[in-house]
Parts: sequence; structure tokens; C-alpha cells
Amino acid sequence: WNPEKNRRARRAREELIGVNARISELADQLAALLDRRDELHNYSGFGSNTQHHILDIVHEASEHNYHYESYVKEELDRIQNQYDFKYWPPLSDVIQAIGSDAEMAEVTANDPATEAATASRKSGRSDFIKAFLARIDDNRVRECGFIPDSFALSDGCLASLVNCGLDLAVDELVEADFIKRFRQRQRQAKKA
Repeated sequence: WNPEKNRRARRAREELIGVNARISELADQLAALLDRRDELHNYSGFGSNTQHHILDIVHEASEHNYHYESYVKEELDRIQNQYDFKYWPPLSDVIQAIGSDAEMAEVTANDPATEAATASRKSGRSDFIKAFLARIDDNRVRECGFIPDSFALSDGCLASLVNCGLDLAVDELVEADFIKRFRQRQRQAKKA
């Protein structure tokens, strides 16, 4: 969780938010186009020999999936044939559901270290320390890890680990005072 990795993680989070927003926008457009195609098929006297049943799309998308072909397809074929087309959602509704899902998505970190490292507005050494401490907490005995629950690092020891972990040059070294101020800010933030 060095500062460069933190910046990349922040960019990835922002990109994921943007991708979800774009999926939502495109889903609206695609759903409208699918509805229009259905209208044209039904009322224009023309057809385009395209798929219109959700399970036909699933079958086509899964044609190279051995597990689907071997275990699922036959059962879905039976269900598809058992129920008339009116029981299934139109493709436009399926696409709209994908768009709604993307629009409502809440981007969250997958683990406590990622959350800790990317919670602040700018990346810095403090983020590395937060991630490091979160990783320690995540590996304590109470979390089914091997680090004793009572384990604690002194300010000097943590500073040394940060210096080694970030491979800092002599003029960039973190000292125990920096760790002490960091811990004080963390305690104050928890109180607020």
C-alpha cells in the first residue's frame, strides 16, 4: 500500500464508479432500442430473425460453457418450453434491470486494508500505516488469524516497519514522532 498503489486504487475506484454510470446510461439506450425493434417486428411487416427470449440469449451466450451445456441447459429448455413467452421478461426489461443494478451500485472496498488505505482524500504515508495496521487487525486471533489480540507495536517499531515497507531514502525516513502524531489524529477522528 505504498503511495503509488494508493493512487492507482483511488483511480480504480473512480473508474468503477464511472463504468457503472456508463452501464446505466447505455442500458437505458439499449432497452429503448430493443423496445423499438419489438414494435417494428410486430407492426411493420418486417422481422430481423433476432433472439427475443431471454433463455435463447442465455443458451447462445453459454454455448462454450461445458458446465452449462452438461448440467443446466436441458433443465432450462424444459422450463422454457413449459411456460409461454408471456411468463418471461422482455429483453429490454432485462437490460433495464442491468442498468438499474449498475446505477444503484455502491462501490466499497473488498477488505479493511483497502478501505483504510483509500479512505482519505489524498494518498500519503498515513494511508500505508492505516492499511498496515488494518492488515494486522485482520490477522489477529479474534479474526481467526495468528497475531495475538494483545499485540501492539511501539511508535519507533512501527516507524521502522514503515521505512522498510516503503523503502524510504534516508532523507524521507519516518520517525517515531510522526507515528505518535498519526495515532493521535486517529484517536481524535474516532471521537468525532
